[in-house]
Amino acid sequence: METEVYRPPIILAMLMNTAFHQQEEKFVDKNGRQPSPEEKEQIKEWTLQTVIGRKRSI
Repeated sequence: METEVYRPPIILAMLMNTAFHQQEEKFVDKNGRQPSPEEKEQIKEWTLQTVIGRKRSI
């Protein structure tokens, strides 16, 4: 029976979601409103570029 649990992808996903939410909260604090769907996508792209260091290729 295996006792070790390997979960780095799950941990990375949790960290990325936290980064997205933090940036959305900064947007709300700065602009006094929720971001539009287009602005949310821009926030996600900026966060990915900042955290990973390159553009997403999708």
